Amino acid sequence: MVLFPLLLAQLPIPDWKMVHSLDSDQNDRISLAEFHSDPAIFKLIDSNNDDEITFEEVQAARKQTPAPPQLDDPAPKLTALDTLTNRPVPLHNRERPFALIFGTFT
Repeated sequence: MVLFPLLLAQLPIPDWKMVHSLDSDQNDRISLAEFHSDPAIFKLIDSNNDDEITFEEVQAARKQTPAPPQLDDPAPKLTALDTLTNRPVPLHNRERPFALIFGTFT
């Protein structure tokens, strides 16, 4: 699966601890073979195109993309379109929690 470039630039980059856990040969460099995710994300992190990810490259990529959510972060402001009234409905300030489920129905 290859993600669209616009979506790719908005993805949070995992921290070094998570990326380093993939380092099966323990050489402090992550190869594409060791990286078990979308190759497009690997290419986004691999800024010098040497087919290896280093600590410095992960840190630089994390500065250019949004940080992953942390515990106790406020929920993002979300709005849905009410198809009956054709009006926006804010979802972030509701009294009860809700879940967004994405998928396909066949």
